[in-house]
Amino acid sequence: MHPYSEAYYRRELQRMSAVRPMVLGSLVVSRESGPRPGDGYMYVETRRTMLRDVPVLRLDGEVWMSLTPMEVQSTFMAIQLAHGRVGTAGLGLGYFVQRALEKPEVESVIVYELNDDVLQLYRRTFGVHPKLELHHANARLLEGEQWDFFYADFYRHLLTPQAIDDMAALSSANLIGSYHWWSIEQTVLEALHAGLADRLPRWMLDAYLPFLRLFAQHARSRTVQLFGCGAALVEELERHGLGRRNSFVQA
Repeated sequence: MHPYSEAYYRRELQRMSAVRPMVLGSLVVSRESGPRPGDGYMYVETRRTMLRDVPVLRLDGEVWMSLTPMEVQSTFMAIQLAHGRVGTAGLGLGYFVQRALEKPEVESVIVYELNDDVLQLYRRTFGVHPKLELHHANARLLEGEQWDFFYADFYRHLLTPQAIDDMAALSSANLIGSYHWWSIEQTVLEALHAGLADRLPRWMLDAYLPFLRLFAQHARSRTVQLFGCGAALVEELERHGLGRRNSFVQA
């Protein structure tokens, strides 16, 4: 089982069964079903798929987070890498936080969220946890904090150049063992395609190449339309030997 499998998605969806429809301030939470485009992380299925009982969070009428396959796949590596004292910015429906709290190698999870309604939503849905701290705060302004792992989950687009500067500033003002931002895998993939792999830190290649191998295998296994550089992305991965057999620790 891996993040691009249907069985993995169904399992993760079941983990969020506590999320129930409610209205809280500017937020509306619903659970929705129906045929949708097969959106995935860095690809779209050419056929429509039927999604059932998917939690959806809207802020002022705009979809802020929905637990689609794309959301689950794009959070996989953050869950894999989380360890020790974990900091995260951007709470959403609480999917990453819940999964991180389950890991025995995670000692604590400290959440920084700008929207107080989102914090209240989490408390009403999941209650308290001995390893969890919730803070109404702007993570970009933090100084003097210390985390073994930090996950920035407040970006709205797959390629966000600002993320690199944000992580550099956060690392300069705080002590961070390792970090991850939502869609970092897409950044690594684009760098590989552009021939800039030597510009990436070694730890980044070591961390994300296993995931990209899975992506290459998935892209070859079914009819999909790829984001970013399209089919050339998978060709570039295969040229680097990344579409071959992959061993990966399951989250």
